[in-house]
Amino acid sequence: MDIRSHCSYRSVDEIKKTTRTLSDNFDIHWFRYTKVLKDNSRTFLSNSISDLEYFFEDENYQYDLVDGCQFDHYKPGIYTWDALAECTNSTKKYHNQRIGNDIKSLFKFCYGVVVTIKDNSACEIYEFSSEKRNLYFYDHSIFFRFICYFKEKHRHRITEANNELYQFSDDQLKSPISNIITPEAHKFMSFQFDTKVNRYYLGGHYSDTYLTKRELVCVYWAGLGKSNDDIAKLMEVSPRTVDKYLEAVRKKLNCYNKMRICQIVNNYIPYLKNPSFLEYIIGVSGL
Repeated sequence: MDIRSHCSYRSVDEIKKTTRTLSDNFDIHWFRYTKVLKDNSRTFLSNSISDLEYFFEDENYQYDLVDGCQFDHYKPGIYTWDALAECTNSTKKYHNQRIGNDIKSLFKFCYGVVVTIKDNSACEIYEFSSEKRNLYFYDHSIFFRFICYFKEKHRHRITEANNELYQFSDDQLKSPISNIITPEAHKFMSFQFDTKVNRYYLGGHYSDTYLTKRELVCVYWAGLGKSNDDIAKLMEVSPRTVDKYLEAVRKKLNCYNKMRICQIVNNYIPYLKNPSFLEYIIGVSGL
């Protein structure tokens, strides 16, 4: 695979700048974005040239702990991986230990958290890795917020990567990991300052659609059954202003059913249901 001609190779330096806040605040030094389509073709972006060369140029992708899976095997959610974990299958054990040892020696990290967002046509995978287990215990909102930040900062690079897909056959791919975790909450004030997000992009069929912070908060409250008058009081604006925000959402999604709008947004922004939503979406900058 000629990774050096792929846009992911050209984008490493810019993505590294974006991920610096992860390393500075949380010791998360490695990040990769992968998009897998239903025909198992995929593309990727990373903040590490070594990662791209090892897994794709050297064709170790089929043993990748996360990205070497068939589309149908992926499920939306949050997962972890441990590069040095034991495996009961002897063949997989050999490859897992080899890859695990390589990861530890070449990249200096062993532990990862994976966020997958999937619909019927595509699966987006966001991987965060560290040499410390601490990332297992970070609040989910850290990862979700960075995903929003990444999608806004690198919109054109994601589009470019989608036009440079790699094809994989079924026999080159394997089954995914499935070790689900529930991290404890951690403070991330500095992280919020570093990852200011103005546009919250959806995915799948709505991958070019975004909501503003205020539009998203309106949908959040509407999904909890609040009336426009209630939302106006909570946001300290007029009911007419709330109407304008929700009308903008209707036009963007080409949908005029409030329940359906909430379903669409929940599908592509899964943290919308999280009880701490207002804290990490509104963050330190307020409404």
